[in-house]
Amino acid sequence: MLKKVLSIVLSALICAAMCVCGVAEESAQVTLYYPSYLQESEGEALVLDQMPERIVCLSNAALQILVRCGIQPVAVTEPTASVEYPDWVYDLPVISTSMSSLDTEAIIAMEPDLLIVGSYQKETYGQQFADAGIPVYYTSEGPSIAYGEAREEAITLARSFGSEELAAEIEAEFEAVEARAAAYTASHDSQTMMIFFHTPGTYFQTSEGYLGSMLSMLPFENLADTVVDPASRTLPTDIETCLTLNPDVIFAISPTAPTADVIQGLYEETFAQDPDLWNQFSAVANDNIIYLSSEYVTSKGIQVIDSLNALIDMLEARYPANATAGSESAAAEVSEDASSEPADDAAAGTESAGVTIEYPENMQARGYTEPVVLETTPQRVACLSSSPVLALYEMGVPMVAIPTSSVVDWPEDLAASAEQLQMAHNTNFDVETVIALEPDLVIMGYTSQETYGNVVSAAGIPVYYVDAGHTVPYDSIKMQTEALVNAFGADSEAGAAMLQRFDDLEARLEDVRAQLEGKTVMVLQSSPPTHYIQTSDGTLGSMAEMIGLTNVYENDASSMAQIDYETALSYNPDLVLCVGMSETGEGHRELMEADFANNPEYWNSIPAIANGDVLYLPVRFVSSAGINVVDNIGELADLVLSHFAQ
Repeated sequence: MLKKVLSIVLSALICAAMCVCGVAEESAQVTLYYPSYLQESEGEALVLDQMPERIVCLSNAALQILVRCGIQPVAVTEPTASVEYPDWVYDLPVISTSMSSLDTEAIIAMEPDLLIVGSYQKETYGQQFADAGIPVYYTSEGPSIAYGEAREEAITLARSFGSEELAAEIEAEFEAVEARAAAYTASHDSQTMMIFFHTPGTYFQTSEGYLGSMLSMLPFENLADTVVDPASRTLPTDIETCLTLNPDVIFAISPTAPTADVIQGLYEETFAQDPDLWNQFSAVANDNIIYLSSEYVTSKGIQVIDSLNALIDMLEARYPANATAGSESAAAEVSEDASSEPADDAAAGTESAGVTIEYPENMQARGYTEPVVLETTPQRVACLSSSPVLALYEMGVPMVAIPTSSVVDWPEDLAASAEQLQMAHNTNFDVETVIALEPDLVIMGYTSQETYGNVVSAAGIPVYYVDAGHTVPYDSIKMQTEALVNAFGADSEAGAAMLQRFDDLEARLEDVRAQLEGKTVMVLQSSPPTHYIQTSDGTLGSMAEMIGLTNVYENDASSMAQIDYETALSYNPDLVLCVGMSETGEGHRELMEADFANNPEYWNSIPAIANGDVLYLPVRFVSSAGINVVDNIGELADLVLSHFAQ
């Protein structure tokens, strides 16, 4: 139904656009603008002496806009099956193009006065077209083009080949689907997910890939973002890494599977070959895999609007809305009530002149450059990330919500007064619950901005973003704490004492590193009988590196992977650090030693284990909860120095 409506609207727009867009007078100079993300490589615009009359358009993104303007090219690339073009498009000559080839002879023979082609072809063929005197306008294509980039390019193309009116019209169409996505997010539970690209467990996609960027607008947390830089977009992975993340939902796409049925058949055949392995994934065991056609593999310009609408249609049929979730208008009413009335008279009486929360250097590098400025000191803070909680608590910042935590016991009075929300991978998290608490400030991980942060901001509640994920490094915690102290406790004893703890630790570690120089370590994170090995980028691995131990395991692709038993025999570390989910080190020792006893011949082949050079650590070393990282690193240094002193 949606496509039929769009088709009718499209036809009407084409008729109108033929008058509005038209072909410019031959003497008029034409400026074809570039979107901001292509300006570094292509400049701000391609300027032509006149509107081209013989356009070879090898970009579906550009072709859709030319159609909207009533401009007919002399040749096109293969029209994508997911876009409904008018009949005349299918009568045009088609020039073969792919990621690795381009029929340049056919293009030159057409004698075009403009070629539109993907920028990925520039390095190989750009000079050839320049030598032939053919102007080229480059577009962005592929699985690494995010929604925001497709949006900007569509609007820019409309300005270039059409008019400002057409650009505004297209922008309004994007805003409409974005509003629908926000409404869906506000009314549905969040789920963790991963995008499997191509065959199962070989590639995954972050929130900055094509499909990933669409899903980032919906209530899904992309777990790939927690182990790799989201800017990597689509990259190789392995089954072991995916199993450690174990998402609620798996989205499956492949450039070689044109329909959802085709990719489903391929995946189910793979699952049937090793069901014991694949059923370890909750999404596989629970039949919670969403198979999508190749429409969701690569960018196709303005078609992303229809694709996103179709995706929401599919999700609405699969996942019912929360019974307790309110509408956007209800959220706005809650926000208005919260801002017009203080929580109580006592809180209102303690508000001060205001607070400015600056972003530390690492967050500014992610684009968070503008500070959060509050007119009054917040009295109802909802802190949805574990990392800032203890620092805020020590400075007396009143919190109405905090995350539950398996790695740290919150102070009793804080645990009693603040609502504890289940934030592990955002499972069962309902943003309306936060809004209903009437906070005057929400602090959350930056990875949740698209999913939840924008909804909270739309409700009129200030949001401050912090570094978040499975591994938040020491330097990030220190910079974050400094920013919070400057905002809430610059002149307080509590703030000064907190920062002094970081300085004292760093001063001590200079001596510790000197004592441990040359010592090597293997870091295991285990839930016997399953064992994973960490690099120096893992949580415990990074602590070990800080105290001066050299990690025997390296892996540029992931900070933690399932151990390769054969290769591990060659590591021969001086010390093995073992951590798991036990509350005490002794509890984890019992689990590990029982597992070692099941295969003593193997484990005793690692000299450090055979000789008892092993330290067993409790769950608080699995991940940090903010400033407790100082105590954890200090404790680790004590344990390691004591071990080697024996």
